[in-house]
Amino acid sequence: MRDDTVQLPRTFPAETIEVTRVIFGVPGSSLRRREITDLVEVTWGRHTNAQVEIHVNGVFVDDRSVNCDEGVLGSCIVGALDEWTDIVKEFGATEDDRFEVSISAWITDTPTFGYAKDNVFGQKCYFRVPREGSAFFIGVPATGLDSMNPEDRRTLDTVEHSKTKIRSSLWSAEENKAATATFLKRISEVVRTELDQPA
Repeated sequence: MRDDTVQLPRTFPAETIEVTRVIFGVPGSSLRRREITDLVEVTWGRHTNAQVEIHVNGVFVDDRSVNCDEGVLGSCIVGALDEWTDIVKEFGATEDDRFEVSISAWITDTPTFGYAKDNVFGQKCYFRVPREGSAFFIGVPATGLDSMNPEDRRTLDTVEHSKTKIRSSLWSAEENKAATATFLKRISEVVRTELDQPA
């Protein structure tokens, strides 16, 4: 049996969201396509990711593996920082170089249907919003989905945002510390926002 839960290091208070789902009819029967609008209680969860990137003369050349949080929000930075330090030393990258090794970090917010259970490590797991079947559309006007441009339709889905450069071999130690501190402050916000921060 598939476990359709997700472990999230941080959650926000539950909120009620109006969603619209499309129920497709059965050809040759009286069951036609319908839109059903309902209120659902959503608990948003948050985790972060970080990735080492390599640039030459400001042009992206390569990236390394993505580091994910391991139980604690922002812990992805530790693994990325270890990898970043090794690469900077290996290539001898300095502040005056045309070769840049940086770390980019971003936020991933995931909608859930609330607490499910504690996993074997004692971490809280939450029910995922189903990814199969009819999507949960949000912000649908009373005139229905057909009145919206397809590119304006939004679904209740995972959102990646606020990608930020938090470390660079071209920056001073103080600039690196400040950028990382700013990102850590951003991820710790009390009220969830999806506003992108400049990289």
